[in-house]
Amino acid sequence: MKTYLNYIFTGLILFFAPIYGLLIAVGMAIVLDTFTGIFKSIRLNGWRSIRSRRLSHIVSKMLLYQTTILLLSLVEIIFSNNSNFWLLKV
Repeated sequence: MKTYLNYIFTGLILFFAPIYGLLIAVGMAIVLDTFTGIFKSIRLNGWRSIRSRRLSHIVSKMLLYQTTILLLSLVEIIFSNNSNFWLLKV
């Protein structure tokens, strides 16, 4: 059982390795976008314009963007012509 978990864990690491930098870059872009939005909101409307409900959109944005990158990466692996994905035997 432990070897199967090691195989699954290793497979996930190898899947995320090529897109690791892209995931970090998108996460940093979201954080930068949030900070500039907060700065602009405070500058225009003062501290009262900052609400925790609006700041909670960061979580959904991060989840949506990162999941999209992961799913599109999986689609690229499966449908690329030089992939041996279909030849894997368990």
